Amino acid sequence: KTSLELVYQAKNLRTLFLLSDERDYIFDKLLFDLLQHFRWLRTLILDCPINKLPNAIENLIHLRCLLMSNYVQLEELPETICNLSNLQTLCIKYCYNLKKLPQGMGKLINLRHLSFIGFSCQKCPIFPKGFEKLISLRTLSDFNIGGMDEREGCRLGELKKCTTQDEIYLHSLELWFGKFDILRDTISRRIKDDVLILNALEAPSDLESYVFLLPWH
Repeated sequence: KTSLELVYQAKNLRTLFLLSDERDYIFDKLLFDLLQHFRWLRTLILDCPINKLPNAIENLIHLRCLLMSNYVQLEELPETICNLSNLQTLCIKYCYNLKKLPQGMGKLINLRHLSFIGFSCQKCPIFPKGFEKLISLRTLSDFNIGGMDEREGCRLGELKKCTTQDEIYLHSLELWFGKFDILRDTISRRIKDDVLILNALEAPSDLESYVFLLPWH
């Protein structure tokens, strides 16, 4: 039997790590088959050339941890990932093609750790509206407030709803305001508005790290 056939025999598999830089192999189909087969997974680590995360990711109802890095070439995450109500950790490392997060992110009410590693502040995916529902967050590495269009993405004010709940879990917060060379006056007004919001955030007393960086002109 091949090593893959032996893996399929482990029907109660709890951790699956796909690691490869082989670009000729059809990992998208393999991942789809694996998600159909291993429904008891608790941890899924992807570091292989995949272009799309299957909608069948929602079958992993017991999944606690999802890590994606390096060779993953996703441009977006499927909306079905928001049905993983037990997901606690979502970590995305060096997946530079990722442009946006699913609109239903607010449904991940048990999400504790949301990390983007290796992204510049300009490249971090845009956060969707409804972010304030993630009241269990303990780690938030980045927060992209979207573009100039106020209808696009989450606004900074939604953080206030995350930090004024009866139970506060957020321990570290780092906010960057990127540099823009166009529409400077409009950008400056946006930043001033966001600063007022920051002052009103009433950060929890046990916040261990708070970094606030304005752009250089």
